[in-house]
Amino acid sequence: MNIAAPAVRSKVRPVPAIGKCGGALPDMANAIRWAAGNTVTIPGVTVPNNAANAAKVIYIGAGTVPGEPCGQTLQGAIDAAISAGSVVIAPTGNHGELNISSPANCNGVISVTAHSINGESTQYANIGPNG
Repeated sequence: MNIAAPAVRSKVRPVPAIGKCGGALPDMANAIRWAAGNTVTIPGVTVPNNAANAAKVIYIGAGTVPGEPCGQTLQGAIDAAISAGSVVIAPTGNHGELNISSPANCNGVISVTAHSINGESTQYANIGPNG
């Protein structure tokens, strides 16, 4: 049985990208860039540099409709994060479909999905065409 747990002495820093009224993919892309320590420029907003606390692992806990392709803005942010040395992880989605949600379907992202206690894919998990 595999169990995930944070490493000893690891730090977890939530980076809000989506509010109670929803969010936009550029907001998610900026959050990814900032977490990785890259420069983020938003007109009229002073965004502090996070390079001193750049994330080694970025988990993106939100996604799009299954099968929606990874957009250029999101892929650019993921590419920048990977180039900065971060690992990017995202869930495949919980719609019970064969199509995987973005950002899990973006290049370079480690996609994770749900399994039952016996290791089978759950009914609600998006598992991709290869199961």
